[in-house]
Amino acid sequence: DLGRPLDDQMPFHAILHKASDELEWSSTGKQGVRAPSFSKRMQGLRAWLACHPHVHVIDPFESTEKVIDRLQLCALTGQLNTLDLGQVAESSSVGRVPMNLSASSPKYCTLWSHDARAIDKDLKAAGLTPPLILKPSVACGLPESHGMALVTAPGGEVVEKALRAARMPLPAIAQQFSNHGGQVAKVYAAGDKVFYSVRPSIPDISDRDLGHHATQAAQVLPCSPSTLCGQQGFH
Repeated sequence: DLGRPLDDQMPFHAILHKASDELEWSSTGKQGVRAPSFSKRMQGLRAWLACHPHVHVIDPFESTEKVIDRLQLCALTGQLNTLDLGQVAESSSVGRVPMNLSASSPKYCTLWSHDARAIDKDLKAAGLTPPLILKPSVACGLPESHGMALVTAPGGEVVEKALRAARMPLPAIAQQFSNHGGQVAKVYAAGDKVFYSVRPSIPDISDRDLGHHATQAAQVLPCSPSTLCGQQGFH
């Protein structure tokens, strides 16, 4: 009960928290731009745990803070380049055949303003071309965390309109969109055990879709958990 002094509730062997659900905006980011941070309640819990190192915490705040901010997360995963996952046996029409698995992070850039020319410059410097997924810097815990936009036509002006149409707070992430079967896997590790769940995600985009949307006024498809890429467009 974080409404009461934790010292009065001892002893604790371990504390399991969901600090990622208690976030607020702070001005600790680049050039004073706001960035997600833990709420005052969670900061108080973090300070208390620092004074009680014998109490185990799941997950450590140092680990959790890396996944609440997409700017940090992209910078971290960008260091992976290509990760070799080894060889597995994959079922096929001729039986089980060996297949090499690897993982890599998509290219991205950070968008700091709504200036179309600056956006275009950043996209070109990062080598980004449509389709692109635009994401807010906050990854969870705040209402705007899952408000995204899918851009299927080139140009800084298109991205600028998408940011405004989605009412996306800055800074934001522009990331290369990769087809992934319309599903996303959420993976969790607890000790030596790994758990995962599969959830619906943004549908795949074909070359025909790109060509169609590039010639239409509706070039931006707003995405959210409720719409998952509805067909409303902005121009």
